[in-house]
Amino acid sequence: EEVEFSDIAKAYESEDGEMVILTKEDLASLPVEQSHEIEVTEFVPADQVDPVAFDNAYFLEPASRSNRAYVLMREALQSTDRLAICTFTLRNRTRLCALRVYKDILMLQTLLWPDEIRPAILEGLDKEAKVRPQEVKMATWLIETMAADFEPEKYEDDYQLQLKELVEAKAAGGEAFTVEEREEARDDDGDDEVADLLAALRASVKDRGGDADASENDDDEERFPPPAAGYPGGAVVSTSVMSTSRAEHSISGPRPSSVRLGVAKQQESRAW
Repeated sequence: EEVEFSDIAKAYESEDGEMVILTKEDLASLPVEQSHEIEVTEFVPADQVDPVAFDNAYFLEPASRSNRAYVLMREALQSTDRLAICTFTLRNRTRLCALRVYKDILMLQTLLWPDEIRPAILEGLDKEAKVRPQEVKMATWLIETMAADFEPEKYEDDYQLQLKELVEAKAAGGEAFTVEEREEARDDDGDDEVADLLAALRASVKDRGGDADASENDDDEERFPPPAAGYPGGAVVSTSVMSTSRAEHSISGPRPSSVRLGVAKQQESRAW
């Protein structure tokens, strides 16, 4: 049965399973201060706000021709390495946010409330596997070998590039990829679901110009210890074992998607 939008209401399921219906009038009666001003409550060290709490990012720009106060706030936050914790009301909901410096501008970073972040408890870590000191030493060496400064511009979204080609090709009445190319891409994915972590790291270091002859040295057993006993193939990374899940709790109620600020995330360049 099709339900009209006007007949759809917000509801909350209580602990005993009953649905509590909330009308627009109920929500409007909440004593939330209807102020859209950003109120700074305190300044905290930047490293005390974990990025897991970050929600949406918005650019802030001066509201008047004079940007003296804007520049002053930016310089003060940079020199103290602190964030301004703020609150403001959006669509009848109080939002928690952090005012921080991004490059040369001020950014308003909305934050998840503490109860919106899932507890860091995973069943797969109830019993942690034991690793040998030699394995930790080798993994640390491999990490240091591949250490670098993060340069996001050197990475490309291959899917987005191929999607753009596909859209352009279909618009021109053709195909973007041949059947042979599709079959080759499908074959490449078949054997990559389960990979030996140590072998993958070694191969990566070798591709980056690492010491390819290191494994032939007499001390190879110490520098590159064999897989731990009882674990065929050593430490294994599997897409079917290492699953990902959102750290953010699902919450009921309206979730604002925009503020009358400059949205920091670029969307117009995406096909969808």
